[in-house]
Amino acid sequence: MTTITKNMIIHRIHDSYNAISSLPYASYENCSSVFNEYMDFLIRSLCNWKAVQFKGYGKLVPRFKKGGRPVRNPKTGEALVMQDTYTVRLGSKANNSDGELERIVTSKQKSHVAFIVGVVRKADTINAEVMGDIVVNEFISALNESANTDHRIELRGFGVFSSKQVEQTFSRNPKTGEKVLTPARRQNHFKVSKTLRKRLKEARR
Repeated sequence: MTTITKNMIIHRIHDSYNAISSLPYASYENCSSVFNEYMDFLIRSLCNWKAVQFKGYGKLVPRFKKGGRPVRNPKTGEALVMQDTYTVRLGSKANNSDGELERIVTSKQKSHVAFIVGVVRKADTINAEVMGDIVVNEFISALNESANTDHRIELRGFGVFSSKQVEQTFSRNPKTGEKVLTPARRQNHFKVSKTLRKRLKEARR
């Protein structure tokens, strides 16, 4: 299994941008700074309870589940009280099962590019529009690479993107009860980091 790291994505951004000879040169440090700003933008969006959409891949949806109900430790049988749960799920729908939360607003790709353009214009001589497109496109390209292969993306402080092959199975149509064959497919997954989970908890207080 190949692991795609933040540094690898930044190198791809650096190479893609500098392959356009008509543009002013962007150093690795320039590209790293812009990508880090982009990751901070994604984190702030999630902590503001916005779903983050990646075109052709899916949405990251912040979720909160209120605790308080009694549960048992499956190993010891000890009676416990369920704690509040904060996480980020990968899915196709920007909603939340907890009715206490406000409706989640989706942050789409155009707003991602616009944010990067604003950052670059303030700080550098780099072509802001081109850099914005390249950063977002290279990140989504890495996501799609992970979706179609055994490659995983590890972003420290954010989370891990991965996918796995799911074999065909039979399920039932909930409306008709008819047995339906679900074909084999790759299923995408996101595991939120402890750091981001903590920030979600702090943001909700």
